[in-house]
Amino acid sequence: MNISHFELIIANNRDEYFVRPTKPAGFWDDAPNCISGLDQQAGKEGGTWLALSTNNKIGVLLNILSNDGVDIVGAKKGRGFLVTNFMPTSTSANDYLTEIEKDGAGYNPFNLVLFEKLVDSDRWKMHYYNNEDEHTHEVYDHGIYSMSNSTNRKPWNKVLHGKDRMKSIIDQFAADKDKTNHKEELKMALLAMLNDDTSHMPDPQLESQGRQLSPAWLKSRSAICVKPTEGINYGTRTNTVIIIDSEGQCEYVERTMKERINADSVQWTTSNYTFQMENNSK
Repeated sequence: MNISHFELIIANNRDEYFVRPTKPAGFWDDAPNCISGLDQQAGKEGGTWLALSTNNKIGVLLNILSNDGVDIVGAKKGRGFLVTNFMPTSTSANDYLTEIEKDGAGYNPFNLVLFEKLVDSDRWKMHYYNNEDEHTHEVYDHGIYSMSNSTNRKPWNKVLHGKDRMKSIIDQFAADKDKTNHKEELKMALLAMLNDDTSHMPDPQLESQGRQLSPAWLKSRSAICVKPTEGINYGTRTNTVIIIDSEGQCEYVERTMKERINADSVQWTTSNYTFQMENNSK
């Protein structure tokens, strides 16, 4: 299977408190071309950390760990709507982020990544913005990128390791000359990567951002897959894999903890969606 058969591959973890109610991945009632899991937290209902529109748009939100470990609750806007508000619109990623930049200070720290397919092309562009740096949003061409809970200019060790791991997976499948469809194996390799709980301490950047955290908690956060520690029911509770092939067929896989979540006996449920992305011709 030649890796060039794919337009876009995304592997994402959601790290969150286990008590936060969440609706599993599904197509939205009010925008049936959009799919994601949805926040059900009171006052934050309908927000999300990752969503896809069959109209060739994808949004990913990553909160940035604050140096003091405290988000300003109530005084700031809900970050999850940064993705939700973009998905069903015809607004371009460039125009959307230009507007978000004007009100970046209205949110607690975040990374926002928007993917958009070029018209009459099989190429996607990645648009990136964070409200911590004094930079306008950036646009990236095809490549392998990795990001977590710091700005892209100050990556944690696990981000660098994750990028290397992703490249290794891509290289493995690129070297496979067998034309048989190995998409299932690719999905399994990506999920295995997302569930790697190897610690990547010491990590000066993580320690700087998380100086209010205990050593055990820092060690847990240093892994790609965050496991709960010291009785704190927080960690990686959802894996998402998105694979879009050269024919525009999308496979959307969500593996998530089944609520109510008991950290001592977690039950997982997996949803698989296969659908066609819309034709992006003029």
